[in-house]
Amino acid sequence: MSASKYGNARSRKRRRRKHTGRIFGILLGFVLIVAAFTAITIFFKVSDVVVVGESRYTSDEIIELSGIEKGDNLFLINKFAAIDRIFDKLYYLDEIRMRRHLPGTIEITVTECVPIAAIQKDGGYLIVDIKGKILEENALADEGRLTIVKGAQIGDSEIGHRIVLSDENQDSILFELLNKLQSDDILKNIQEIDITKLYEIKFMYQDRFKVMFGMPEEIEKKIKFLKYVVEEKLASNETGTIDITDASTVRFIPGDTD
Repeated sequence: MSASKYGNARSRKRRRRKHTGRIFGILLGFVLIVAAFTAITIFFKVSDVVVVGESRYTSDEIIELSGIEKGDNLFLINKFAAIDRIFDKLYYLDEIRMRRHLPGTIEITVTECVPIAAIQKDGGYLIVDIKGKILEENALADEGRLTIVKGAQIGDSEIGHRIVLSDENQDSILFELLNKLQSDDILKNIQEIDITKLYEIKFMYQDRFKVMFGMPEEIEKKIKFLKYVVEEKLASNETGTIDITDASTVRFIPGDTD
């Protein structure tokens, strides 16, 4: 046999070995995948579903709506679909997280929305959180615990979704104001906000003061003025009107707030 023929034969043998090796590698990979999938399917079953976090809903309600049952495959559960099912019915939930814990536990962690305002609508109220999500429609404003919002022009709105105000300016201004009042920790002391006229916003504060807020400008500065006057300059038994329509000055007019 010539050297060239001998070399070609050796080359063909090497190629056959490589080809065989590739096939073996592919088959081995396939076998491992099948084995892993079989193990997941057979061994990792849901044995327990637990709910973490406080809310007005019971654990049984949350678990039932999730659609997850004992015996379901732990890794084949669609977490996002389960979370959506819960959100669709339990409007007071703000955040839902779902985690798997081996060998067979599903943990559902919930955070509840905090209602902060009752927006007047047709003789009743839409209860909303700080993001504007409608939590419920109620004839009462939660017995005075929430800030009542008057003068909002409400469009087509559904419970469980963000409220729609037909006036976009009202929408942006109202929730900017609510957020800043909340962050300054004084929203809880505001009984009523009137946004009928956006250039003439007014509200009741501490059940003692009628606050003339005026235009929604320099909101943070006006809030600081308000807190300073009430906390540092006025006696605890005083009542009247506080005018902060001009962000550069504050006027106090003692007397009845009606």
